[in-house]
Amino acid sequence: MNTSLHNKKIRHNKKFLLSTLSLLVLTATGCSETINTVSSEVALNLMDKTTPKVTFVVVDTQQEKCFDNAGAEMVCASEGETLYGQDAQFMGVQASYTDNGDKTVTDNNTGMMWQKTPDYEHYSYDDAIGYCEVLTTAGYTDWRLPTIKELYSLSDFRGEIVNPRNESENTPYIDTEYFDFRYDKRMAYIGQYWSITKYTLGPVHNTENVDADIWL
Repeated sequence: MNTSLHNKKIRHNKKFLLSTLSLLVLTATGCSETINTVSSEVALNLMDKTTPKVTFVVVDTQQEKCFDNAGAEMVCASEGETLYGQDAQFMGVQASYTDNGDKTVTDNNTGMMWQKTPDYEHYSYDDAIGYCEVLTTAGYTDWRLPTIKELYSLSDFRGEIVNPRNESENTPYIDTEYFDFRYDKRMAYIGQYWSITKYTLGPVHNTENVDADIWL
């Protein structure tokens, strides 16, 4: 089920399950919108003829657990011990959101505004783009599909899919305190959100090569 997540030029819809990269022909739609000049924008120094400067806030994964080589949870190792230095042992920029009370949520780190409640219907890639283009939420009409990088900025990697057929055993890869979320009723792992970024590698899940999306 691919839904579309809208980003009003920095407004994003929150329908994005991220437990894995997974593609389907149809996806839910969520949109985002960009407001003013924010840290997530690509900044090109036109006076500099060398390498373009890119500015983007990288938000912490929020991972809190350490794991051994077999994938089992373990007590985090101390400095100098084997397996020291895992993700959970480093604190990056912590997730921070503001519920605007108008069906939108602002990411205080990236400056992006997201649609709080995604459209849970299924869309093709082109239809997901069209959905965002005609979306009117909180008085904004310039919503768009986010890039895959922008979608990842919402990812909470404490999430997990334990049982694709029993959603009560799973944890979403997004902050459900701020974003409305529900699993696809067919199976949890097929709930996805569209990104404007195209997937151009080989087939996924025995489907034909499709345009692309990511799921939380």
